[in-house]
Amino acid sequence: MAEEAQLRTQPPSSAVVFQCVVCAAVLGDSSAFACSHAGLRTVSLRAASHVRVLDDEPETSREGVDAGSTYFAVKCSGCDAQVGKVYLTTPRALDLMRDAFSLESERLKNYVLGEHELTLGEDQPENGRVESGANLQIEERMEQVEEQLLKVENLLLLYNERLEHLEGTGTGAGMNKGRNEELYTSPKPAAKRAKK
Repeated sequence: MAEEAQLRTQPPSSAVVFQCVVCAAVLGDSSAFACSHAGLRTVSLRAASHVRVLDDEPETSREGVDAGSTYFAVKCSGCDAQVGKVYLTTPRALDLMRDAFSLESERLKNYVLGEHELTLGEDQPENGRVESGANLQIEERMEQVEEQLLKVENLLLLYNERLEHLEGTGTGAGMNKGRNEELYTSPKPAAKRAKK
């Protein structure tokens, strides 16, 4: 009877989305809720997404509330982390968990629809903008990239000025310009060269 008390069949009052704690892939939601078990710390769903059932060979639970139960391991298809089990056989008290995706709470993060991390209100910043942490990081990175591009642009302008100065004074690459043109024009007859 104590085992049955740990089994809850009432779905959450709000819609809940369950995600892999490692890669945040959505594994399911409370619309497919079958039951939850406090002792096993699981949420069992009738349907799941982004999961793989390792149905090659069933495993047997050796201890705990589900001792003697056989199951297939369930892994996240996004990151290959084990996220739960699909029970094939269970003690009578866990019948509701059989043939469902029993996802382990510690391997999940969840989001309750309607609960928001940020809301407009009294704590609104002076500039009237509310930014999430990710947006702030992106903006900071963009500012860093813009600063680096400005430095590169200034460096290129400096090198361009130096190059123009060198070409204008006859030192550097431009000093042989007249000679190079003379070398690549058609040769003068040998007789004329000999008279000089």
